[in-house]
Amino acid sequence: MKNVFGALGAAICLNMVVVGGIWAQTPAGSAAESAGKVAGVRAVASLRTSVASRDAKEGQPVKATLRRAVTLPDGQVLPREAEIEGVVVKVSKHTKALPNGVLVLKFDHVVEKGKPSVPVTAWIAHLNPDGSAAAFEEASAVDRAKQQKEEEDAAKKAPMSTGLPGVFLQVSREGSGTVFSLGGDVYLDRGIEITFLLNGSAP
Repeated sequence: MKNVFGALGAAICLNMVVVGGIWAQTPAGSAAESAGKVAGVRAVASLRTSVASRDAKEGQPVKATLRRAVTLPDGQVLPREAEIEGVVVKVSKHTKALPNGVLVLKFDHVVEKGKPSVPVTAWIAHLNPDGSAAAFEEASAVDRAKQQKEEEDAAKKAPMSTGLPGVFLQVSREGSGTVFSLGGDVYLDRGIEITFLLNGSAP
């Protein structure tokens, strides 16, 4: 019983931290509204611009490079090494009053050299250290489809852990995802892998 109540208490505390600590920043139903729309083609990209809640600014550009070509549901092909670009939408650095470092990121277009940018709707499904996607690329089509479905389902839940120690991810109505760290600033270093769920232009 002690373990059950301990786990329950931790879950409640984490939920309170997320809802209250991230500025109590969204209406109660917003996460659910966003979660229902989380779906798309799986795409793995490498972050090209380091960003941290300690010193990031709203509107600061963020970029990631696709690891492999991706075909969107509308038939648009995004080539390998095309850049997914966006901005920091909101930021909260670690303080005594607000101990959780928070970044809300929005990726909304893809740039291929010499061509017009392509608008996309992008959700962050997962974050991993560099190189973690290799196993997915080597998996069978059936296994890849299964993993993508699992990632879509996981992205609808908030919060979720990531492959980065102490870093969590939450669905965001304002962007592609809310990334936060409990009790400290969140650091996203150049080269980390971002798993996106991509769709065509925003509705």
